Amino acid sequence: MAEEVIEVNPNVHWYSLRDLMNKFPIQNKRWQLSDGGVSFEYFYDLDEHIETDPWNRKLTSWNRIGQTEINDWLNTETKGTYYRLTSVQGKTVALWMYPSSNHPLFK
Repeated sequence: MAEEVIEVNPNVHWYSLRDLMNKFPIQNKRWQLSDGGVSFEYFYDLDEHIETDPWNRKLTSWNRIGQTEINDWLNTETKGTYYRLTSVQGKTVALWMYPSSNHPLFK
């Protein structure tokens, strides 16, 4: 059976993540809205595998609409920081992953 891949359209955004949270509150409390309210953040520990998004949905591989490259977490080339895209009701949401303060990549 082929691996599930979601197709996201980065040109379709929620206008406010706070509105998104009001409509779909965070279920996985390891996720939080950033201080500026512009992204969802997860601070990971050593050897941790993040398996669910802020709404406790299983994270699946994704690609951008019209592209064939399959992605999971993408390295931002900043030590230990990664991002991925997902969608909620067809609108794109970025998820960010940062190392926790006890992680060797944390700076």
